[in-house]
Amino acid sequence: MFTATNERVQCSITIESQQFNNNQPSAIDRIKISTRPIFTKPDKKDSMHHYQQPGIGPAEK
Repeated sequence: MFTATNERVQCSITIESQQFNNNQPSAIDRIKISTRPIFTKPDKKDSMHHYQQPGIGPAEK
């Protein structure tokens, strides 16, 4: 959890990695970045914005 020092935007970055059985280095399976401006109106339920990228896996042989 990373909170901006200016206390105007809170950002959280979650990195999930998957370990493969073929002794290859673990690759980032999913990166989820969510940002929520504190100055957003509280009456909005869905004030969170989620960005997700496709997983990066080992190259197929």
